[in-house]
Amino acid sequence: MTYKYHVQQKAEDLANSMLPVPEYYPAKNGLPADYPEHFLRFHELMKEMYFDMAKQPEAYGLKLVALNSKDKDLIEKSNKSINRVFETLYCFVACGEIQNYQIVVSLDKFKAAIKKGGVSRYELVLSQLVNFGFSISDFHGKAFGKDIQYFVVEYPDYPELVETIKQFYDCLLDIRADESEVKLWPNSLHYRVYRRAGMFDYKVTADIKKLPVEQWIADEGKYDGISEKGVDFCIAFYKYSLNYEGITFSGNYFKKSKQLVRYSGWHPNNFITFILDKDCNYMLKLYLKNITKYASKISTMPEKIQKMFTTDYCLDCQEPCHVRISWEYENKQYRGCGWYCFAILENPTRKTKNGSKLFQDGIDVELIPHYWRLLELEHGLKKLKNK
Repeated sequence: MTYKYHVQQKAEDLANSMLPVPEYYPAKNGLPADYPEHFLRFHELMKEMYFDMAKQPEAYGLKLVALNSKDKDLIEKSNKSINRVFETLYCFVACGEIQNYQIVVSLDKFKAAIKKGGVSRYELVLSQLVNFGFSISDFHGKAFGKDIQYFVVEYPDYPELVETIKQFYDCLLDIRADESEVKLWPNSLHYRVYRRAGMFDYKVTADIKKLPVEQWIADEGKYDGISEKGVDFCIAFYKYSLNYEGITFSGNYFKKSKQLVRYSGWHPNNFITFILDKDCNYMLKLYLKNITKYASKISTMPEKIQKMFTTDYCLDCQEPCHVRISWEYENKQYRGCGWYCFAILENPTRKTKNGSKLFQDGIDVELIPHYWRLLELEHGLKKLKNK
């Protein structure tokens, strides 16, 4: 669609960044065994509403700022107004009680909570919730009358939905009260997801200690906009790491305290992605330094691997430079920036001064054994005896 306002693009981006809900995931203790099935229905509904916000932001009372505006404060306030639905649903469950697949809500408490949450003209949000299948008693498209003490919220087409919503918010509040479990994998990586209103991440309701590592990798790739091919590559790269002794994985790869491989998706404020250009998904960077010592072994590897070592990666951005590395390969000297050379990339676009490509697309599952062979040579990794 052609959009007129910043908030329209933001709503669409939010819908697209909502993580897919796995067909099955281990729910938290205390939730019913079939909770993932109900949460999927809730998740799909919220995603549909965000796409609808992008089409008609006025109907939700979103703050409209023209696309040509460069006022960062106004744009931020506009984008935050997307949280109106998230906040309104929370106010339902925070100010009411579940009774027979319904939420009975105290109007006085609801109005106070809505005001505290910054949701002006709440009747616009309620109208859209009704359009999406909710039933709200005594609501006729306008603010509730003064004679109303309680109102009832339900979802007739799927009665379990209202309790599903309450359980989601209860789990979210538990996490925010004790954020220690958010830091399981990797260090505080998903803190941003739990803090970000409107994400409706299924992991809020999951027993995350039981989630397989492959699922974390897939979710992080989705969050960073990496392609399915790229995600499959990252999962295969992780599985291959299990062939080695002493490798620990926390999003990045370590042997004891020494970092072997760093992961990074696309983040606008990331210096590395600035160097690599915005169209490139920066994924895995191999820490290699002593290339000259094993250059003869590199010469027996596939051409794509050899090309990693026949490029000058240095941008001569500062002198002296403490991160610059140098090596010799086939009797020729090369230099590289320790920040980003020897990176495994998808869709690389960066070019050298003479116009040649600085990087090649390294997302190839068949190259993974060779990438790990390089790490063997550099860091002295040992394969497990039964591998």
